[in-house]
Amino acid sequence: MTISALWLLLPAALLVLVGVWGWRNAGELAASLPLDERTQQKRRRVYLRGSVTCVVVAVAFVGLVIASFL
Repeated sequence: MTISALWLLLPAALLVLVGVWGWRNAGELAASLPLDERTQQKRRRVYLRGSVTCVVVAVAFVGLVIASFL
């Protein structure tokens, strides 16, 4: 069981990387589309929510790994 639980750390690390990258680049990603300013701001907020979601899911994976060892 412990070996399979440790495999959850790989997607957790990838989710953290994607989340941090998305948080840092949300503005540039939204600005790269030919949209009006209001739509770009909405798109930026969506990118920020997605990056926070990635980090939260990564924390959940780490919590599952810790719980599997208890």
